[in-house]
Amino acid sequence: KNAAWGGFVDKVEYFDASFFNTSAGEAAMLDPQQRIHLESVWSALEDAGVNPLQLSEKEVGIYVGLFTEDYKQVCVQTHNDASVYFATGTSGAAAAGRTAHFLGTQGPAVMINTACSSSLVALHYAKESLLQGESELAIASGVNLMLTPELSENFANAGMLSPDGRCKSFSGSANGYVRSEGCA
Repeated sequence: KNAAWGGFVDKVEYFDASFFNTSAGEAAMLDPQQRIHLESVWSALEDAGVNPLQLSEKEVGIYVGLFTEDYKQVCVQTHNDASVYFATGTSGAAAAGRTAHFLGTQGPAVMINTACSSSLVALHYAKESLLQGESELAIASGVNLMLTPELSENFANAGMLSPDGRCKSFSGSANGYVRSEGCA
């Protein structure tokens, strides 16, 4: 099927829970998208020359583009949905808030789901927050992990995925897209 094509991230199960002040029990219920988001934001701040430890109580806007919530389905299928951490660990809406809480920031923390354009819309809102003086620093991100095959299979059955594994946006030979994972 067309769902066989994709770009995949290895080792999404690894997470330094103690670094992010997260208990082992909570970390086990934490959607890998939230994990990779925390790690990526920390790295991006360091790469930008911003000390993440100095953002506490600053007006920092955090805008996260996040589309799927596959981990919730994984937890329900494996009966892990009884954990006290299930609601916050598997909710895409918690990704921005968890990052803001960890950094100690005071600005807006927003999760955006506009499907494939989620990260682009997050970038737009981050820019607007800066231009309007709502934030002194803004973090715009997008995260996607494909943790179950069902959504890809559904998209393939609907004819949305490329049968040759190539995206040809805006081309006359466009025949679908290829799903991929990552965080930026």
